[in-house]
Amino acid sequence: GRTRAEHPGVEVTVTGATGAEPPAEVASVLVRVAQEALSNAVRHGTPDRVELRLSGSPAGVELAVTDDGRGFDPAVPAPGHFGLIGMAEFAELVGGSCAVESAPGQGTLVRISLPVAVPPAASAGVLAD
Repeated sequence: GRTRAEHPGVEVTVTGATGAEPPAEVASVLVRVAQEALSNAVRHGTPDRVELRLSGSPAGVELAVTDDGRGFDPAVPAPGHFGLIGMAEFAELVGGSCAVESAPGQGTLVRISLPVAVPPAASAGVLAD
């Protein structure tokens, strides 16, 4: 939708499936993280291609967002850029994790793993809009 309209030169590919539909809290985190990762890729990495791969198992769901952009050093903090921290915090709210692999000139991979069973705090509305 919007990303393609604002960045017509970026090829975005979405593949995979979760199997069974994940709980609403997990689906909400997946959508938010996908949006943030895609936004970060096109805003900061100037990629030609971005791929979102979704996979699922009985235990959880994984989303991998890969781009062929400029990349960066994840060990060097970027002032004013909280997207990576926010993605990790969203994942942790539902008992998941978020990992980022990147290097200057090598593109970026954001991998989020979320359990299907959601901790009680998330189910109690912590993630409510």
